[in-house]
Amino acid sequence: MNQDSNTLRNTGLFDLVSRIETARSSASFLAKAAHLAPLGTDLHLTFSRWARMTIPYLADWCFIDLLDDEGRLHQVASAFHDTEERSFDTGKQVVRAQFAPLPAQLRDILEKKRTVKESPVSSGWVGDLFASVIPPNQMRSVLVVPMQAYGKTSGLVTWIITDPDRSFPDGCIKTAEELAYRMSIVRENTATYHASQEALISRDEFISIASHELKNPLTALKLQIQLLKRTIRNAPSDSDLLQPLKRITHTIDQSADRLSESMDRLLDMAKIRSGQLDISRHTMDLNNLIQDVAKCLQPALANSGCELKLLLMEKVIGNWDYFRLSQVVTNLIINATKYAANEPIQVRLKRVGNEAVLSVKDHGPGIPKEEQHKIFGRFEKARETRNSTGLGLGLYICQKIVQLHGGEIGVESEPGQGAQFTVKLPI
Repeated sequence: MNQDSNTLRNTGLFDLVSRIETARSSASFLAKAAHLAPLGTDLHLTFSRWARMTIPYLADWCFIDLLDDEGRLHQVASAFHDTEERSFDTGKQVVRAQFAPLPAQLRDILEKKRTVKESPVSSGWVGDLFASVIPPNQMRSVLVVPMQAYGKTSGLVTWIITDPDRSFPDGCIKTAEELAYRMSIVRENTATYHASQEALISRDEFISIASHELKNPLTALKLQIQLLKRTIRNAPSDSDLLQPLKRITHTIDQSADRLSESMDRLLDMAKIRSGQLDISRHTMDLNNLIQDVAKCLQPALANSGCELKLLLMEKVIGNWDYFRLSQVVTNLIINATKYAANEPIQVRLKRVGNEAVLSVKDHGPGIPKEEQHKIFGRFEKARETRNSTGLGLGLYICQKIVQLHGGEIGVESEPGQGAQFTVKLPI
C-alpha cells in the first residue's frame, strides 16, 4: 500500500487527485454560500450567516467589515470557533474595537486591492488590531481579503486561525477571494435594489401629489368649458363662428376628460403600489351597476358606432364596492369601443355557483396569444389602433380592483375573432 502511495506521488496523480478534491470542496462551499443571499435581504443577517459558515471550514475566527461613504470600516458580522471546547458559537457576535482612524496596513490593503496572508503571524499590526478579542500570542495565521466588485472596494474580510494544529487549507485564498467578491456583489446589488425601491416610492408620492394638485385647475377648466357650452347654446344660430366654436369646445372638453382620466389612473396606480387602494363594500345588485354604466357610456358608444347588448340575469346580489366595480365595467366597455369600433359589444352577467361571472365581448381584431399574458401589466397595451389612447394602466387597475374583491379577471381571444374579458367575483 505504501508502495502504491509512493507511486501515485511520483507520477503526480496524488497531487492531481488532491487538487480535484480541493476544487470540489470549494465549489460545494461556494454553492451553499450562494443560497444565503436573496436580493433585498438584510445585509447584517446575510453576512452573519456567511461568517458562520466559513467557521471552521476556513479558519477559527471571521470578521466582516464594510466601508462607509467616508472611508471608515464598520464591523457588520463575526463568528468564531472555540478551540478549547471544540464548540461553535453561532449566535454571539464578537465586537472588535473599531478601526478609527484606519490603520495604515488596512488602508494599504484597500487601496492596492491585494490579499494578505501571514503564517505564522509576525506583523505587530495584526495583534494590535485584534487584541481586544484575541490574545496576540494565540494568533497562528491571518488572511485579509478585500471585498471587490464593479471596480469598487466595499470592505474587508479577515480570517484568523488560533488552533496550533491548523493552517489555511490548500486553495483557500481563491475560495476566500471568491466569497469576498460575492459579498461585495451582494452589498452593491442590495444597495442598488434599496435605492430603486426608494426611487419608486418617491415617484409614487410625486404622482399622488401632482394628481391632487392638478385636480383643482382641471375642475376650474371643466367649469369654464361648461360655461362656454352654455354661452354657445344661447348664441344666435346664424353666427358664422358658432360651428367652429362648437368643434373647438368639444375638442377641449374631450382633452380635459382624458387628462382627468389619466390623472385618476396614475393616482390609483400610486395607491396600489403603496397598498392604499381600499374598497368599501355594500350590498348591491350587479345588474343595476351595469345598467348605470351603460347609460353613462351612451355618448361614447354612439361616437364609436358600437351597439351595446346587455344579457343580464334578473338579480345578482353581492357585497361589493359600487364605485370600483363601475371602474372595471367602464374600462372593459371603453376598451372594446377603442379596439372594435363600429362593431357590437356584448355584456353578459350570470351566476355560477357562488360566483358572479361578468363578461365583455367585442368583435375586433383579437389579441395574439403571446400578448395575452402581459396585458394586465402596468403601461401595457396589447393592441395598437388610432383610437388606443391612454397610459396602458386600465387593465392593471381593473385586475387589482377585482383581486381586492377576492375575484379574478382573464381574457380569451383568437386573432380576427375579437376578445372576451371575464370577471369572476365571489358572492
